[in-house]
Amino acid sequence: MKKIEVYIMFISFGLSLQKKMKSKINQTLLTLIVIFLFSCSSEKSTNKNAEPKSDLNKSELISIMLDKNKTEIIWQGYKTTQKIGVPGVFKEFSTNKDGQDFSNINDLVSGLEFEINSASSFSGDSSRDYNLKENFFNFLSEDFKIKGVFSEPEGDSVNITFDIFGLPKQVKFGYAISSANLIEIKGTIDLEKQFGAIKAYNAVSKKCYDLHKGSDGVSKTWKTVDVHVKAYVVEKINKD
Repeated sequence: MKKIEVYIMFISFGLSLQKKMKSKINQTLLTLIVIFLFSCSSEKSTNKNAEPKSDLNKSELISIMLDKNKTEIIWQGYKTTQKIGVPGVFKEFSTNKDGQDFSNINDLVSGLEFEINSASSFSGDSSRDYNLKENFFNFLSEDFKIKGVFSEPEGDSVNITFDIFGLPKQVKFGYAISSANLIEIKGTIDLEKQFGAIKAYNAVSKKCYDLHKGSDGVSKTWKTVDVHVKAYVVEKINKD
């Protein structure tokens, strides 16, 4: 009789243990299912939140405008046989595209007409600026206005046609978009060969004869002038 009671107790214990193990397994499976469902729900929620941002980006239109206040027109002439640079900038200029919006830089540059007030040239030396105004720029253009127009950029170059006393003078310049907000145009102008401005060259060379002497005692005014334009643009974001 005792053996039967022990056997029954053993079977009861086994059944109880089996139920507990099944309960733990079920709990584990339930936990995994809940975690899986929660993670899927989170992903869907995140994607829903991201959609409006994507749609907003599609509706944004970026336009650009020339930033005249930051744009610089830099020139550099040379003197003495050692070819010492004499730099300066033009303080005043205008274009036919001032205050206008464009969808890209190419549209801004192509066909851009400019007018530079050469009397606004500033080199940091007032006596030099006066000499250049009266003995160089005065013979380079009418009313101290240097006019020109840009062609469409082609790769790393762009042609600029200058108006020199009513005669078109085309010069090729280096062209680069250095950043999203900066266009750089560099080149060298030969005053005699490209501009036919020998009168302006002779006038300034004569006026500055002594000033352009180097350590060797030889006076030399170079016929080439380097030009460097740093044209800055402003980006505008318009939302539909």
